[in-house]
Amino acid sequence: MRALITRLAIIAGLFIGATSVYASVITDFSTRDWGVSGDGSITFDNSTGLEWLDLTITAGNSIRDTEADTNIFGTFRWASAAEIDNILDAAILGSGARTSTASADILTSNAFIDFFGATSDVSGTRISQGVSRGSPSLASGSNYGRGFVQTNSGRAYAYDPLSNCCATEAWKAASVGSWLVRDAQQVPEPASIVLLGLGLAGLGFARRQKK
Repeated sequence: MRALITRLAIIAGLFIGATSVYASVITDFSTRDWGVSGDGSITFDNSTGLEWLDLTITAGNSIRDTEADTNIFGTFRWASAAEIDNILDAAILGSGARTSTASADILTSNAFIDFFGATSDVSGTRISQGVSRGSPSLASGSNYGRGFVQTNSGRAYAYDPLSNCCATEAWKAASVGSWLVRDAQQVPEPASIVLLGLGLAGLGFARRQKK
């Protein structure tokens, strides 16, 4: 259903210009801050309630490097193969290794890269790529696959880690980050804050009346 709604929105948006399409191309995604206000380093997926850390934060790390960073690991956990495969549906619907020349899929793939961060952007080729200890490669049980979304030359690609070998836990590359997730952190809504304030004020008034 998410993929259907997204693509209907894209088809409608194509008639009013690419800029407005990009602003809302993946309707379930939104950005949140992580380190400092305004950094937008987290992608929140409303359909699953998961928060994903921007891949550029860990780009250049090996699996061991990421696990050794206590500012990141522990707050976030490794994404499972199923979670990565599911999130890639936002770029190109399917499973395993997916390629497409459809304009809608190229738009969603570029939007995905905007959300998760381009770990490489060279000569018209953009890519968001990461590894996860939670996704061992089917091609090699002792290694881990690299999941990625890429656009270039009028084509989009989305490969889940199970179909794209290989990385050891010590391997690292500047263009590869870590697929990390956590359950969404509760952010109080303005209306809830107002209600809480009114409740506290009422409690204080009631106590004064008793005195």
